[in-house]
Amino acid sequence: MPYPESSKEGPAASPSGVRTPPPWLPPARPGLGGDEDEPRLQSLEDVHVDDLLLLMVELKGSGVILTVGGPPIISVDEPRCSPRLTPYRPITRKDIERLIFELLTEPQAQLLKERSQLEFIHELPGTARFRVRIYKHMSEWCAVFHYAP
Repeated sequence: MPYPESSKEGPAASPSGVRTPPPWLPPARPGLGGDEDEPRLQSLEDVHVDDLLLLMVELKGSGVILTVGGPPIISVDEPRCSPRLTPYRPITRKDIERLIFELLTEPQAQLLKERSQLEFIHELPGTARFRVRIYKHMSEWCAVFHYAP
């Protein structure tokens, strides 16, 4: 995964040319594969949307963006601060369908399938509430979660 060398959020290249991962990326876990110089990315297989939302709260983010083909992204409402990539592999169609439909009741899932878009509030008890927008873009599901105080 290439990172711009000038980015404060991405890894910086040392004089020897070896990049270091950003401080918010967890340490590499054995068995995940990948190049030794690159941070290892975790699978989304056992991840629930609530895990991503808790990570966003921990990083003082303002939202989470899920789209097929890219990793989950945490947006941050700070001047001159770019969105943060999470330590997960890119989202597959199977991942996003599981992440989205785990949140929904049966009537909500039916409504989403009929209209191809849905907005609702999701709450993490004792932590935060989030405005959720799920929609189809170019025949792929997308979801955006915004922190709602």
